[in-house]
Amino acid sequence: MINLRSALDKYLSMRKGLGYKYEHQTRRLADFVAFMEKRKARIITTKLAMEWAMHPGRCD
Repeated sequence: MINLRSALDKYLSMRKGLGYKYEHQTRRLADFVAFMEKRKARIITTKLAMEWAMHPGRCD
């Protein structure tokens, strides 16, 4: 099973290879992965995604 950090790296590499230019999105996605890693989550759930999105310390 691939971990979230590896999946993020592959995703960003593929998208950048297709010509997409990411600025803030890269940081936000990395922040989400770090959040998931802190909770030792192996699966992204709606509950965890909502918790991250509503977290007061999250960068906007």
